[in-house]
Amino acid sequence: MTQLRCDRTAVWPDLLAASRQQGTTFDLQKAFAEDAGRFAKLSQQSPQVFADLSKNLLSLEVENLLFTLARQTGLEAHRNAM
Repeated sequence: MTQLRCDRTAVWPDLLAASRQQGTTFDLQKAFAEDAGRFAKLSQQSPQVFADLSKNLLSLEVENLLFTLARQTGLEAHRNAM
C-alpha cells in the first residue's frame, strides 16, 4: 500500500504556516480561559482509546489541519488494512 508523504500533501503548507504563527506564541492557559469547552472539543475517543489533547499546545485550527493531513496521506485506509 502506497502512502503519500506528509510533506507532499496539499495541506502541508497550511500546517507549516500555522506552526510558524502559533508555535512559539501559543498560550495554553489563555486558550483554556478563552474556551471553556476546550477539553470537550479536543478530546478524542474510540472504543479502546481516550485521548485528551486539550493540554497540548494545539489550537482547533491545527487539529483540523492534522485531521486533513491524515486523510490526505491515506492514514485511515492504512489503519483499516492492518
